[in-house]
Order: sequence, then C-alpha cells, then structure tokens
Amino acid sequence: MRALNVIFLGLLLVSSNFSRPLAAQAPAPRNQLTLDVSPFAGGLSYAHLTSSGKLVGAGAGLGDEFNIRMVAGEKGGKKSTEIAHLEIFTRLQPPGRWQYDLGVRAAADLHSAQVASEPEIGGFLGGYIAPMWGWRHFRIGPRVEAGAYWLSPVPTFGIFVTPLTARLLF
Repeated sequence: MRALNVIFLGLLLVSSNFSRPLAAQAPAPRNQLTLDVSPFAGGLSYAHLTSSGKLVGAGAGLGDEFNIRMVAGEKGGKKSTEIAHLEIFTRLQPPGRWQYDLGVRAAADLHSAQVASEPEIGGFLGGYIAPMWGWRHFRIGPRVEAGAYWLSPVPTFGIFVTPLTARLLF
C-alpha cells in the first residue's frame, strides 16, 4: 500500500509540471514595438493586435535610407534620398517565420543633381509591402514601395526598393 501512495504522489508531482504552458504555447503579445534599421536610417513603429495573426500600426523614421529608385522621367545624373517618413500599416503574421507589412507611406526626400550645389526637397506618397523573415525578436527583409514622387508641381510615378532592413521586435 505504501508503494502505491509513493507512485501516486510521484505521478501527481510530474503531471503538475506538465500543466504549465510551454513558451511556444503562450499567447502572442497584443502589442508590438519595433525598430527597423538599415545603414544610416531607422524607424520606430507600434502595432496593436486586432485579430489572430493581424496587427494594425503606425510608425515614423529618420535617416539617409539606401534604396534603389526608379522614377519615371528622372535623368541618370540625379540622385535622391529619403530623409524622413510616416507610415500606417497592417502587419500579417501567418504561422511560421514570415511577417508581412502592407501599408501607406509618406516621405520627404532630398533631391539633387550632380552638377547642382543646392538640393531640393521632394516628397513621396504611396503603398509598400515589406516581407520579413526571422525569429521571434529579430527579422530581416526587403521593402518595395510604389507611388507618386513630387519634385515639381506634377507628380511622377516611382518604384523604390530597399534591399535589406533589419527589424528588432520588443
């Protein structure tokens, strides 16, 4: 009888340890604060969970972000760089390591010709997609933007690609 009590007590202790949820079974955080960084630029964003696997958020950033710009009618001797931006987005988090941001972005650009000494301020307004791959607190990926670019009174269509951005999730 005594051996049966010891076995029962052992089973009770072991099963009580298994009743706790594992880290992977813990509920996803309802809010995300993220820092996106690329060489010479950074952005901070906040997102709130609205449904399973979907967050809605906003962000802002500063810096000389490296990107490949294809603007209709822009001559090869001109160079422009983003200096500040604001964005609103939806972040999709399917199961696995991927995360997708779909959003609208407004940016101020510094635009100059190689022969001109004074740069001009331009602007961008358009949509973007940013697929990010990685782990729970660190992700990397590109961002592709398409929209209207203003340097003159008439906007021009442009596509911008930022080849690599790192994201830290808090």
